[in-house]
Amino acid sequence: MTAAPRAQLQPAEYADLAKRHLPDLWHVAAWVADDPSAAEDLVRDTLLAGARQYGDLGGDAEAKPWLLKLMCEAYHKGSIAGAAGSDGAPTATTASGDDLKRALRSLPARLRLPVLLSHAAGLSYSEIAQVLELPVGAVRARIAKGRLQLAPLGGSNCPVSSPAHDDSGE
Repeated sequence: MTAAPRAQLQPAEYADLAKRHLPDLWHVAAWVADDPSAAEDLVRDTLLAGARQYGDLGGDAEAKPWLLKLMCEAYHKGSIAGAAGSDGAPTATTASGDDLKRALRSLPARLRLPVLLSHAAGLSYSEIAQVLELPVGAVRARIAKGRLQLAPLGGSNCPVSSPAHDDSGE
C-alpha cells in the first residue's frame, strides 16, 4: 500500500509559516550566536534555506522542528562565523544572563545544541532527535551531560537545570 503524496506548501503559505515561527528562531539564534548581527545572519540563512526547500515540508505541525533543523545545519556549516569563537569562549554579550550565555557557549556544540533546542525552543526529546538526526537516547544523554556541566552555574536557579518535556510516555 502506497502512502498518499503530501500536499506541498505554496510560497505564501511558507511565508505565513515562517512568520509564525520567527520568534522561536530568533530566540534560539540569540542563544547560539555571539552577537545580534550573527543571530540575524543565522535566522536569515535559516529562512533562505527554508524558502528553497519548503516543498519538502508537509505542513505546520512539523514546521518548528524542520526550521530548527535548517538552523542547526546553517550553524554547522559555519554560516555564522565565530559562533562560540575558535576557543569556545564567547565574544561580547549584551543581555542579562551573560554568565549563562558564557557557560552555554563553553559547552561543545554536541551538548549545547540539544540543551538549547530543549530549553530555548521547547522541543521534546523526539523532536530534538529528529532535528539533530540522532537517536532519542543520545539526545537524552547529551542533555543530561550538558546540564551536569552547567549545574555549578546556578543549581536549581539555572534556566536549563529543569528537565525537558518528554513525549515518549515514559
